[in-house]
Amino acid sequence: MKRLIIALLLTTAPSVALAQDGDELDVDLLDGEEEDSSDDKKRLDSADDVDFEWDESEADETELGEEHNAEDLLGGEGQNEGGADDGKTYQKAKEAVADMPPDEEVIYWERYLEVYPDSTFKDRIDKRIAELMDEVYDERVPTRVGVDAGSSTFKISQSLEGESIKPMQRLRFGFGWGLPNYLQLMVDYEHKVRDNLSVHGGIRNRYTGASLELGAHWAFVQSERTQTVVALLGDARVNANPAYIALRPQLAFGKKFGDKLDLQVQQGVELEARSPAGLRLVGLGNVSYRINETVGAFVESSYEMKNLTWADGGVFAFQVVSFGIKFYPSGGSMKQGQMEAMLGASAPAAANYWGYHVGAIAGQGSYYFE
Repeated sequence: MKRLIIALLLTTAPSVALAQDGDELDVDLLDGEEEDSSDDKKRLDSADDVDFEWDESEADETELGEEHNAEDLLGGEGQNEGGADDGKTYQKAKEAVADMPPDEEVIYWERYLEVYPDSTFKDRIDKRIAELMDEVYDERVPTRVGVDAGSSTFKISQSLEGESIKPMQRLRFGFGWGLPNYLQLMVDYEHKVRDNLSVHGGIRNRYTGASLELGAHWAFVQSERTQTVVALLGDARVNANPAYIALRPQLAFGKKFGDKLDLQVQQGVELEARSPAGLRLVGLGNVSYRINETVGAFVESSYEMKNLTWADGGVFAFQVVSFGIKFYPSGGSMKQGQMEAMLGASAPAAANYWGYHVGAIAGQGSYYFE
C-alpha cells in the first residue's frame, strides 16, 4: 500500500512542478506584456508632451530670407538682429554705404530698417533717406526733360554784342568805346520767372541813342542731356532821341560741347515804329572756349541791315567782328555767385553806307545769382 501511494506521488509531482513552472512562465509573460504596455503608454505620454504649434519667430525668420539677414547686410557682423541696433552696428552700416550711389543707399537703409525696426537711429536714417530721394529725383530730372523745356543747371557763355539766350537770374553791365564818336554803355538785370522763362530790363546806349530796353526770353527747348537751348527772345526798346518804339524779336540757338566749348547763334529783326517805319535784320554768332578754370577766349560776328528793298546801291549794312578774352574770377564752372567778365576789341569786317565806328574796345561783366 505504501508502495502504491509512493508511486502515485512520484507520477503526479512532475505535473505539479510543470504546472508551477508554467504558472511562473505565464506570469512572466503577463508581466512582460504589462511592462511593454507600460512602456508604450510612457512613450505615448512623452509624445503628447511634444509642442507641434508653429513658431512664428521661425516663420518670420524664414520669410525674411538672406537678403534681410543682419549678418548678410553688415558683412557678417550683424548684432541684435530683428530688434534694436546699437552704435557699433549703425557705424558699420554708415561705413558700408560710404561709396554707394544715392539710389543704392536708399535701398540699403530700407533693408536696414527692416532688419532693425526698433533702431535707435531711425530718425536719422529716415532723414537721410529723404535727402537721398531728393538727390535721386534731381539726377533723374534731366533725363525726363530730354529736348523739352524744363529745369537745367548748365550755363551758356554770354556774347559781347548779343542778348542772353538762356533764362537766368543775372546782372549784366558793360561799355564800348571807339572812333570816331562811338560810345556804348549798358546795364541790364534779368530775373528768372520759371526754369525756362525770364524777364529783363535795363538801359543801353546804342548808335541810335540811349534807349530803355525790356523783354522776355522763353527757352522752349532746354535740354540738360544734350546741353542745348533754343529760345525766343521777345525784346523791345524805347529810343530816347529820336523818340520811337522798336520791337526786336529773335530766335536763338545755343549748345555746349563738353565743359570748354560754347556755340550760339541769334537771328531776328528790329521793327521801328517811326516815320518812315524801319525794318532791320539783326544777327550774331559767337564761339567761346574755356582755356582753364579762370581764363577763356571768344570770337563773334554781328551784323545789321536795313533798307532791304532798295534797288540802287544795295542795302545799308554793317558787319562787325569781335574777339577777346574771358575771365572767371571764382574759378571752376559757372555757379551761384560766379562772375563772367570779358574784354575785347571790335572792328568793321564789311560795311555799306553805315559806319558806326572804325574800331572799338569793349568790356562786359555778368554776375549770376544762381
